[in-house]
Amino acid sequence: MGNRKGLFQWSLALVAVIFQFTAQLITAGLVMDITNYFHASASQAGFMLSSYYILYAMMQVPAGAVVSRFGPKFTFIMGHILFALSSLILIFAPNLYMAFLGRILMGLSLGCHYVSFAKATDQNIPAIYFGSFIALQELLVVIFQIVFNLSLASVANIQWQSVIIILSVSSFMLSIFFTFTMKPIDKKGEHERLISLMQIKLIVGQILKDKDLMYKTLIASCLFSFLTIIYGTWWPTFLVAARNVSIGHALVSNQVLAFGMVLGMAYLLSSSSINNTKNVLISYGIASALCLLVLLWWPTMPEFLVNIFMLLMGFFSSAYCLGFTELGSKPYPKAVSVGFVNGAMLMIAPIIQTMIAGVSELFHCYYVMPNTSVSLVEYQLDLTILPIIQLVILALYVLNIKRSSYISDKSI
Repeated sequence: MGNRKGLFQWSLALVAVIFQFTAQLITAGLVMDITNYFHASASQAGFMLSSYYILYAMMQVPAGAVVSRFGPKFTFIMGHILFALSSLILIFAPNLYMAFLGRILMGLSLGCHYVSFAKATDQNIPAIYFGSFIALQELLVVIFQIVFNLSLASVANIQWQSVIIILSVSSFMLSIFFTFTMKPIDKKGEHERLISLMQIKLIVGQILKDKDLMYKTLIASCLFSFLTIIYGTWWPTFLVAARNVSIGHALVSNQVLAFGMVLGMAYLLSSSSINNTKNVLISYGIASALCLLVLLWWPTMPEFLVNIFMLLMGFFSSAYCLGFTELGSKPYPKAVSVGFVNGAMLMIAPIIQTMIAGVSELFHCYYVMPNTSVSLVEYQLDLTILPIIQLVILALYVLNIKRSSYISDKSI
């Protein structure tokens, strides 16, 4: 009976984190509509939508203290209420600057969600299964995104304000639902329940000294960007430019990438690869970067090859979930360590998006006439930034492994 209650409480936390991911990844089908609505460039609209991650990512480490103090139930309920209110700023924004503010506050309001989910998992699921349940959550999140986006693509001419209104109303309803169904987490002891900011600072210092974990986190961050930047923002608009298809068709095609992620996560969960993070991250990282480069620079390939490469790109990029499973064997408090890794994985999204916006604006100013649509070459140059960064980090990680091995052999 206790296990059933624990699974039920974990399932409630899963619903909250699925909503959070939906709020992050809803942007793929909205870029073109928002671009036209605010008379902005595609890079400005993309950066505005990605601004969600700025305060969200910065909240991940201090969220450990907040969740430890108030518990997941409180942070879930307050987060959903604040999201419902802040989304109204975006809906009624008179200009792009107010839209930026609304989107940033939407990210801040859900800033404790993932850490709250990690805390709920730690409290309701046996420690031996912690990494597997975190990876399972990532799998279920992507499955939901496929269903949600296919449903969205089937609705003709839906405006972006309508989508945000749906999210706002759903968020408020979830806050009411969690009030009556979610139980406060049992205290295991005051010293274990409360984590001060000073303790968090010391824990983060220990994590930063863990070079192997830091490299794995950076690689996982790049792989996670395939979900946030490629799938969640730019890929449908790239397909429109590269394949000359409608945005509805592009949104449907985009789900092939997500389906590849589902297959990849399912494979990792069912195999021993989940315990061999080093080799998987390196091999999957190289493979996913190469798949993206091929798709970007061979846009005229046959449709069946496009689907194959998108499926493979999704499959290999799914290894980002190993950034969390690695924490199962670490001695750091889960609320802090998961928050740190999640924050690092999300912070790379606005950084890469800023680089994309910079390259896009330079290209648009010097190589095309102002106020014209984004060209295919511009998309190719912009999105090539991600695989280049990923391959550089992978090269540095391999060099660090060889250096550590050399020092170890020399000491013997």
